[in-house]
Amino acid sequence: MVELATGGAATYIPGAMKKHRTKVPWLFLPAALFLLLAAPFLIAQSEKAGPPPAEPKKPTRAPDVVFGATPDEAIEQILRMAQLKPGDVVYDLGCGDGRILVTAAKKYGVKGVGVDIDPLRVKESIENVRTNKLDHLITIKEADMFTVDISQATVLILYLGPHMNLKLLPQINQMKPGSRVFSFDFDTPGVKPTEVLRGTRLDNGHEFTIYQYAVPLTRR
Repeated sequence: MVELATGGAATYIPGAMKKHRTKVPWLFLPAALFLLLAAPFLIAQSEKAGPPPAEPKKPTRAPDVVFGATPDEAIEQILRMAQLKPGDVVYDLGCGDGRILVTAAKKYGVKGVGVDIDPLRVKESIENVRTNKLDHLITIKEADMFTVDISQATVLILYLGPHMNLKLLPQINQMKPGSRVFSFDFDTPGVKPTEVLRGTRLDNGHEFTIYQYAVPLTRR
């Protein structure tokens, strides 16, 4: 029986409880049937979508310099000065977008190693290398340039700053005799360059300077 409120009195309706209980489950059947039929599709879509994209990786420490792309004209000039030949290995510390290494590999067929501490720059360099199908010649490393072994480099290219060039001297001194070092726009205090190229005018009007050094380095 079900007790229904009718003003102040209570009215009992025989059989009402039985009818009420038999109707309730049927209300959920359409939803249950939908979930049963849709479950395989929903599971497949979830697996297809995969895990959510990971957040961009942050550098282990702040980069030493703000990234600025080396002008194409400067890259061409540096590589001409380097007189690249088979067997040369070009290292670019703070490789940024990897264009220097890509240009060297495409034009001269030499191997290259790029190092950058910024994961975004590393990703950009790797994509540039893959797009140009140069994976067999170029290696990109995410690392602190001051901890990297550059003794296998025969050509080292820098676009950093005077104080950072000085900090790299212990590593540069481990390079093989006859290796060449090029610094774009910044000299190395206390070290005598073998050649200085000035006054090459770019399309934007900026005049850059290229400093070339020979290993073993000569002190001023």
